Amino acid sequence: MDESIAESSSEDAVSESDSSITASSENSTALSPNVESSSVASSLISSAASSITPTEAVSNGIDLITDLKFEHGFTVKGLGGDQGTTGTVGIFNYLNLPGRPFWTLAQWASKYDFMDQAVTTFSDLGNGVFNYTNPTKDFTIDTRNGMLTFGAVSSNCYDAPRTSGSEPWFHLLIESTFSVGGSNPNAKVSDLKSVRVDLSSRLTKFEDMMDGQDNPGLHAAQFLMYLAIQNQDVKSADYGQMIWFGFSIFDNRYEWLGPSSQYDKGTKSLIVGIGNRRLFDYNNNYFFRNGQIYANPDNRWASFSIDVADDISDAYDTARSQGYFQNTSFDQLYISGMNIGWEIPGIYDCEVQTKDLRIVVEKR
Repeated sequence: MDESIAESSSEDAVSESDSSITASSENSTALSPNVESSSVASSLISSAASSITPTEAVSNGIDLITDLKFEHGFTVKGLGGDQGTTGTVGIFNYLNLPGRPFWTLAQWASKYDFMDQAVTTFSDLGNGVFNYTNPTKDFTIDTRNGMLTFGAVSSNCYDAPRTSGSEPWFHLLIESTFSVGGSNPNAKVSDLKSVRVDLSSRLTKFEDMMDGQDNPGLHAAQFLMYLAIQNQDVKSADYGQMIWFGFSIFDNRYEWLGPSSQYDKGTKSLIVGIGNRRLFDYNNNYFFRNGQIYANPDNRWASFSIDVADDISDAYDTARSQGYFQNTSFDQLYISGMNIGWEIPGIYDCEVQTKDLRIVVEKR
Protein backbone atom coordinates (compact mmCIF):
# COMPACT_ATOMS: atom_id res chain seq x y z
CA MET A 1 0.00 0.00 0.00
CA ASP A 2 1.25 3.45 -0.86
CA GLU A 3 2.09 5.45 2.25
CA SER A 4 0.01 8.36 1.00
CA ILE A 5 -3.15 6.35 1.49
CA ALA A 6 -4.39 5.82 5.02
CA GLU A 7 -4.28 2.20 6.17
CA SER A 8 -5.78 0.37 9.12
CA SER A 9 -5.73 -3.22 10.19
CA SER A 10 -8.95 -4.89 11.21
CA GLU A 11 -7.78 -4.71 14.79
CA ASP A 12 -7.45 -0.94 14.61
CA ALA A 13 -10.53 -0.56 12.52
CA VAL A 14 -12.90 -2.14 14.98
CA SER A 15 -11.51 -0.33 18.00
CA GLU A 16 -14.31 2.17 17.43
CA SER A 17 -17.09 2.14 20.00
CA ASP A 18 -20.23 0.09 19.43
CA SER A 19 -21.80 3.15 17.80
CA SER A 20 -19.50 2.57 14.83
CA ILE A 21 -22.17 0.43 13.26
CA THR A 22 -25.29 2.27 14.33
CA ALA A 23 -27.56 3.00 11.40
CA SER A 24 -30.12 5.62 10.51
CA SER A 25 -33.26 5.23 8.48
CA GLU A 26 -34.01 7.66 5.67
CA ASN A 27 -36.25 9.64 8.01
CA SER A 28 -33.44 10.38 10.45
CA THR A 29 -31.57 13.67 10.61
CA ALA A 30 -29.36 14.20 7.59
CA LEU A 31 -25.70 13.38 8.17
CA SER A 32 -26.46 11.48 11.34
CA PRO A 33 -24.22 8.50 12.30
CA ASN A 34 -24.80 5.67 9.87
CA VAL A 35 -23.83 2.03 9.60
CA GLU A 36 -21.58 2.82 6.67
CA SER A 37 -18.89 3.86 9.13
CA SER A 38 -18.21 0.22 9.90
CA SER A 39 -17.21 -0.57 6.36
CA VAL A 40 -14.71 2.13 5.68
CA ALA A 41 -13.19 1.85 9.12
CA SER A 42 -11.48 -1.31 8.07
CA SER A 43 -11.09 -0.84 4.33
CA LEU A 44 -7.80 -0.12 2.63
CA ILE A 45 -6.94 0.70 -0.92
CA SER A 46 -4.84 -1.51 -3.19
CA SER A 47 -1.22 -0.69 -2.71
CA ALA A 48 0.79 -0.89 -5.85
CA ALA A 49 1.34 2.36 -7.73
CA SER A 50 3.09 0.24 -10.34
CA SER A 51 -0.24 -1.39 -11.17
CA ILE A 52 -1.79 1.89 -12.27
CA THR A 53 -1.96 2.36 -16.04
CA PRO A 54 -3.48 5.15 -18.14
CA THR A 55 -7.24 5.01 -17.79
CA GLU A 56 -9.34 3.91 -20.71
CA ALA A 57 -11.20 6.43 -22.87
CA VAL A 58 -14.80 5.42 -23.50
CA SER A 59 -17.45 6.97 -25.68
CA ASN A 60 -18.93 9.10 -22.91
CA GLY A 61 -15.88 9.80 -20.77
CA ILE A 62 -12.88 8.10 -19.16
CA ASP A 63 -13.22 4.92 -17.14
CA LEU A 64 -11.14 5.05 -13.96
CA ILE A 65 -11.36 1.32 -13.44
CA THR A 66 -8.67 -0.81 -15.04
CA ASP A 67 -9.48 -4.49 -15.70
CA LEU A 68 -13.26 -4.32 -15.64
CA LYS A 69 -13.52 -8.08 -16.19
CA PHE A 70 -10.96 -8.98 -13.51
CA GLU A 71 -8.88 -10.94 -16.00
CA HIS A 72 -5.59 -10.05 -14.31
CA GLY A 73 -6.65 -11.53 -10.97
CA PHE A 74 -6.24 -10.25 -7.43
CA THR A 75 -3.50 -9.55 -4.94
CA VAL A 76 -4.72 -11.23 -1.74
CA LYS A 77 -4.37 -9.66 1.72
CA GLY A 78 -4.07 -11.68 4.93
CA LEU A 79 -6.64 -12.23 7.64
CA GLY A 80 -5.74 -9.04 9.48
CA GLY A 81 -6.02 -7.84 13.04
CA ASP A 82 -4.84 -10.21 15.73
CA GLN A 83 -5.54 -13.17 13.44
CA GLY A 84 -2.75 -12.47 10.97
CA THR A 85 -1.39 -9.70 8.83
CA THR A 86 -2.84 -7.19 6.40
CA GLY A 87 0.18 -7.69 4.13
CA THR A 88 0.02 -9.54 0.83
CA VAL A 89 -0.17 -13.32 1.23
CA GLY A 90 -0.60 -14.38 -2.37
CA ILE A 91 -2.08 -13.74 -5.80
CA PHE A 92 -5.07 -15.12 -7.68
CA ASN A 93 -3.80 -15.44 -11.26
CA TYR A 94 -6.31 -17.86 -12.76
CA LEU A 95 -5.61 -16.82 -16.38
CA ASN A 96 -1.82 -16.89 -15.87
CA LEU A 97 -1.43 -13.40 -17.32
CA PRO A 98 1.84 -11.48 -16.85
CA GLY A 99 2.13 -8.42 -14.63
CA ARG A 100 0.67 -7.43 -11.30
CA PRO A 101 -3.11 -7.50 -10.64
CA PHE A 102 -5.00 -4.22 -10.72
CA TRP A 103 -7.28 -5.41 -7.91
CA THR A 104 -6.75 -6.46 -4.29
CA LEU A 105 -8.94 -8.88 -2.35
CA ALA A 106 -9.30 -8.32 1.42
CA GLN A 107 -10.41 -11.10 3.77
CA TRP A 108 -9.76 -9.58 7.20
CA ALA A 109 -10.99 -11.44 10.27
CA SER A 110 -12.61 -14.18 8.19
CA LYS A 111 -10.80 -16.99 10.05
CA TYR A 112 -9.78 -19.12 7.03
CA ASP A 113 -7.13 -17.80 4.65
CA PHE A 114 -7.86 -18.07 0.93
CA MET A 115 -4.19 -18.85 0.36
CA ASP A 116 -4.22 -21.82 2.74
CA GLN A 117 -4.49 -24.78 0.38
CA ALA A 118 -5.44 -27.07 3.25
CA VAL A 119 -8.81 -25.31 3.55
CA THR A 120 -9.33 -23.58 0.19
CA THR A 121 -10.42 -25.22 -3.05
CA PHE A 122 -9.78 -23.60 -6.42
CA SER A 123 -12.01 -24.60 -9.33
CA ASP A 124 -11.81 -23.73 -13.00
CA LEU A 125 -15.50 -23.89 -13.89
CA GLY A 126 -14.85 -23.43 -17.58
CA ASN A 127 -15.59 -20.64 -20.04
CA GLY A 128 -13.53 -18.11 -18.09
CA VAL A 129 -15.26 -18.67 -14.73
CA PHE A 130 -13.20 -19.42 -11.61
CA ASN A 131 -14.06 -20.11 -7.99
CA TYR A 132 -12.24 -20.04 -4.65
CA THR A 133 -14.03 -21.50 -1.65
CA ASN A 134 -13.20 -22.28 1.98
CA PRO A 135 -15.32 -22.76 5.11
CA THR A 136 -16.13 -19.04 5.49
CA LYS A 137 -15.96 -17.61 1.95
CA ASP A 138 -17.00 -18.40 -1.59
CA PHE A 139 -15.70 -16.08 -4.32
CA THR A 140 -16.48 -16.55 -8.00
CA ILE A 141 -15.05 -14.54 -10.90
CA ASP A 142 -16.67 -14.58 -14.34
CA THR A 143 -14.07 -13.03 -16.64
CA ARG A 144 -16.43 -13.11 -19.62
CA ASN A 145 -18.59 -10.31 -18.24
CA GLY A 146 -16.95 -9.10 -15.03
CA MET A 147 -19.58 -10.65 -12.77
CA LEU A 148 -18.43 -11.43 -9.22
CA THR A 149 -20.08 -13.54 -6.55
CA PHE A 150 -19.27 -12.63 -2.95
CA GLY A 151 -20.35 -15.52 -0.73
CA ALA A 152 -20.04 -15.17 3.05
CA VAL A 153 -20.46 -18.02 5.55
CA SER A 154 -19.87 -16.05 8.72
CA SER A 155 -21.54 -18.75 10.82
CA ASN A 156 -18.23 -20.62 10.41
CA CYS A 157 -16.27 -17.52 11.37
CA TYR A 158 -17.72 -16.62 14.77
CA ASP A 159 -17.81 -18.91 17.80
CA ALA A 160 -20.37 -16.58 19.40
CA PRO A 161 -21.96 -13.22 18.62
CA ARG A 162 -19.67 -10.21 19.02
CA THR A 163 -20.23 -8.43 22.33
CA SER A 164 -18.32 -5.18 21.76
CA GLY A 165 -17.25 -2.86 18.97
CA SER A 166 -13.59 -3.66 19.66
CA GLU A 167 -13.89 -7.20 18.29
CA PRO A 168 -12.88 -7.87 14.65
CA TRP A 169 -15.53 -8.67 12.09
CA PHE A 170 -15.78 -10.57 8.81
CA HIS A 171 -14.67 -8.95 5.54
CA LEU A 172 -14.80 -10.05 1.93
CA LEU A 173 -14.19 -7.09 -0.34
CA ILE A 174 -12.14 -5.95 -3.31
CA GLU A 175 -10.17 -2.73 -3.84
CA SER A 176 -8.43 -0.83 -6.61
CA THR A 177 -6.22 2.24 -6.82
CA PHE A 178 -6.76 4.98 -9.40
CA SER A 179 -4.11 7.54 -8.49
CA VAL A 180 -1.09 7.83 -6.20
CA GLY A 181 0.56 11.18 -5.57
CA GLY A 182 -1.52 12.86 -8.26
CA SER A 183 -0.27 10.38 -10.87
CA ASN A 184 -3.59 10.24 -12.73
CA PRO A 185 -4.87 13.62 -13.97
CA ASN A 186 -8.12 11.96 -14.99
CA ALA A 187 -8.91 11.42 -11.30
CA LYS A 188 -8.47 15.08 -10.24
CA VAL A 189 -11.83 16.05 -8.76
CA SER A 190 -11.83 19.75 -9.64
CA ASP A 191 -11.30 18.92 -13.33
CA LEU A 192 -14.35 16.67 -13.51
CA LYS A 193 -17.79 17.81 -14.53
CA SER A 194 -19.27 14.38 -13.95
CA VAL A 195 -18.43 11.22 -12.01
CA ARG A 196 -20.85 8.51 -13.07
CA VAL A 197 -20.95 5.39 -10.92
CA ASP A 198 -22.71 2.31 -12.32
CA LEU A 199 -23.45 -0.98 -10.63
CA SER A 200 -25.88 -3.87 -10.84
CA SER A 201 -26.15 -6.18 -7.84
CA ARG A 202 -28.49 -8.74 -6.38
CA LEU A 203 -28.92 -10.69 -3.15
CA THR A 204 -28.91 -14.38 -4.00
CA LYS A 205 -28.68 -15.86 -0.47
CA PHE A 206 -29.43 -14.62 3.03
CA GLU A 207 -29.78 -16.59 6.25
CA ASP A 208 -29.96 -15.05 9.70
CA MET A 209 -27.90 -17.24 12.06
CA MET A 210 -28.11 -14.92 15.08
CA ASP A 211 -30.76 -17.07 16.81
CA GLY A 212 -32.52 -13.99 18.16
CA GLN A 213 -29.36 -12.58 19.78
CA ASP A 214 -28.87 -9.73 17.33
CA ASN A 215 -28.15 -6.22 18.60
CA PRO A 216 -28.49 -3.65 15.78
CA GLY A 217 -25.64 -1.63 17.30
CA LEU A 218 -23.27 -4.59 17.02
CA HIS A 219 -24.55 -7.02 14.44
CA ALA A 220 -25.27 -6.51 10.75
CA ALA A 221 -24.62 -7.75 7.24
CA GLN A 222 -23.56 -4.89 5.00
CA PHE A 223 -22.62 -4.80 1.34
CA LEU A 224 -20.98 -1.44 0.68
CA MET A 225 -18.96 0.55 -1.79
CA TYR A 226 -16.62 3.50 -1.17
CA LEU A 227 -14.60 5.99 -3.16
CA ALA A 228 -11.49 7.42 -1.49
CA ILE A 229 -11.33 11.20 -1.97
CA GLN A 230 -7.80 12.24 -1.09
CA ASN A 231 -5.42 15.19 -1.00
CA GLN A 232 -2.63 14.09 -3.35
CA ASP A 233 -0.61 17.30 -3.50
CA VAL A 234 2.76 16.12 -2.20
CA LYS A 235 3.61 19.71 -1.15
CA SER A 236 0.48 20.10 0.98
CA ALA A 237 0.40 19.91 4.78
CA ASP A 238 -2.67 17.70 4.32
CA TYR A 239 -1.01 15.35 1.83
CA GLY A 240 -2.60 11.92 2.21
CA GLN A 241 -5.61 13.15 4.19
CA MET A 242 -8.81 11.67 2.83
CA ILE A 243 -12.52 11.15 3.22
CA TRP A 244 -14.47 8.02 2.37
CA PHE A 245 -17.45 8.63 0.08
CA GLY A 246 -19.91 5.80 0.60
CA PHE A 247 -22.72 3.88 -1.10
CA SER A 248 -24.87 1.55 1.01
CA ILE A 249 -25.88 -1.26 -1.35
CA PHE A 250 -27.44 -3.55 1.28
CA ASP A 251 -27.92 -3.48 5.04
CA ASN A 252 -30.01 -6.27 6.53
CA ARG A 253 -31.43 -3.95 9.22
CA TYR A 254 -32.80 -1.20 6.99
CA GLU A 255 -34.45 -1.13 3.61
CA TRP A 256 -33.73 2.60 3.34
CA LEU A 257 -30.78 4.53 4.75
CA GLY A 258 -30.33 8.27 4.94
CA PRO A 259 -27.26 10.41 4.28
CA SER A 260 -24.63 10.40 7.01
CA SER A 261 -21.21 11.52 8.14
CA GLN A 262 -19.07 10.03 10.88
CA TYR A 263 -15.43 9.87 11.97
CA ASP A 264 -13.60 6.64 11.26
CA LYS A 265 -11.10 5.94 14.01
CA GLY A 266 -9.34 3.23 12.03
CA THR A 267 -8.20 5.45 9.16
CA LYS A 268 -8.59 8.77 11.03
CA SER A 269 -10.80 9.97 8.21
CA LEU A 270 -14.33 11.24 7.75
CA ILE A 271 -16.92 8.97 6.22
CA VAL A 272 -19.66 10.62 4.16
CA GLY A 273 -22.46 8.36 2.97
CA ILE A 274 -25.15 9.36 0.49
CA GLY A 275 -27.64 6.74 1.67
CA ASN A 276 -29.39 4.43 -0.78
CA ARG A 277 -32.33 6.55 -1.94
CA ARG A 278 -29.95 8.01 -4.53
CA LEU A 279 -29.22 4.48 -5.71
CA PHE A 280 -32.64 2.87 -5.70
CA ASP A 281 -36.25 3.89 -5.47
CA TYR A 282 -39.39 2.16 -4.28
CA ASN A 283 -39.48 0.15 -7.50
CA ASN A 284 -35.97 -1.26 -7.84
CA ASN A 285 -34.52 -2.00 -4.40
CA TYR A 286 -34.84 -5.73 -5.06
CA PHE A 287 -32.92 -6.61 -1.89
CA PHE A 288 -36.28 -6.22 -0.15
CA ARG A 289 -39.83 -7.24 -0.92
CA ASN A 290 -42.81 -5.92 1.04
CA GLY A 291 -40.42 -4.52 3.63
CA GLN A 292 -38.64 -7.86 4.18
CA ILE A 293 -35.24 -9.05 2.99
CA TYR A 294 -35.64 -10.96 -0.26
CA ALA A 295 -32.90 -13.33 -1.48
CA ASN A 296 -33.16 -15.69 -4.42
CA PRO A 297 -30.65 -17.21 -6.87
CA ASP A 298 -32.76 -15.72 -9.66
CA ASN A 299 -33.35 -12.39 -7.95
CA ARG A 300 -33.71 -9.33 -10.15
CA TRP A 301 -30.72 -7.04 -10.53
CA ALA A 302 -30.88 -3.80 -8.52
CA SER A 303 -29.10 -1.32 -10.78
CA PHE A 304 -28.11 2.31 -10.55
CA SER A 305 -26.22 4.85 -12.63
CA ILE A 306 -25.70 8.17 -10.86
CA ASP A 307 -23.51 11.24 -11.24
CA VAL A 308 -21.91 12.03 -7.87
CA ALA A 309 -19.68 14.96 -8.86
CA ASP A 310 -21.81 17.46 -6.92
CA ASP A 311 -22.08 15.04 -3.98
CA ILE A 312 -18.29 14.81 -3.77
CA SER A 313 -18.13 18.62 -3.71
CA ASP A 314 -20.73 18.64 -0.93
CA ALA A 315 -18.74 16.00 0.95
CA TYR A 316 -15.67 18.25 0.78
CA ASP A 317 -17.72 21.12 2.25
CA THR A 318 -19.00 18.80 4.99
CA ALA A 319 -15.46 17.72 5.81
CA ARG A 320 -14.27 21.32 6.00
CA SER A 321 -17.14 22.24 8.32
CA GLN A 322 -16.21 19.36 10.64
CA GLY A 323 -12.53 20.24 10.90
CA TYR A 324 -11.07 18.10 8.09
CA PHE A 325 -9.16 19.31 5.04
CA GLN A 326 -8.26 22.55 6.80
CA ASN A 327 -5.16 22.86 4.62
CA THR A 328 -6.73 21.36 1.51
CA SER A 329 -8.20 23.22 -1.44
CA PHE A 330 -10.70 21.49 -3.70
CA ASP A 331 -8.20 21.34 -6.56
CA GLN A 332 -5.84 19.18 -4.47
CA LEU A 333 -8.35 16.32 -4.31
CA TYR A 334 -8.26 13.11 -6.36
CA ILE A 335 -10.41 10.01 -6.50
CA SER A 336 -7.56 7.83 -5.35
CA GLY A 337 -9.33 4.46 -5.26
CA MET A 338 -12.40 2.44 -4.35
CA ASN A 339 -13.59 -0.71 -2.62
CA ILE A 340 -16.72 -2.85 -2.63
CA GLY A 341 -17.90 -5.92 -0.75
CA TRP A 342 -19.13 -7.48 2.47
CA GLU A 343 -18.53 -6.40 6.04
CA ILE A 344 -20.43 -8.65 8.44
CA PRO A 345 -20.13 -7.98 12.18
CA GLY A 346 -23.02 -10.37 12.80
CA ILE A 347 -23.65 -14.05 12.12
CA TYR A 348 -25.27 -14.14 8.71
CA ASP A 349 -24.69 -16.44 5.73
CA CYS A 350 -25.27 -14.45 2.57
CA GLU A 351 -24.28 -13.89 -1.03
CA VAL A 352 -24.33 -10.92 -3.39
CA GLN A 353 -23.52 -10.92 -7.07
CA THR A 354 -22.29 -7.80 -8.88
CA LYS A 355 -21.78 -6.83 -12.51
CA ASP A 356 -21.47 -3.76 -14.73
CA LEU A 357 -19.25 -1.89 -12.27
CA ARG A 358 -18.04 1.35 -13.87
CA ILE A 359 -16.68 4.67 -12.66
CA VAL A 360 -16.68 6.95 -15.69
CA VAL A 361 -15.53 10.54 -15.40
CA GLU A 362 -15.97 13.41 -17.86
CA LYS A 363 -13.56 16.33 -17.73
CA ARG A 364 -14.60 19.96 -17.92
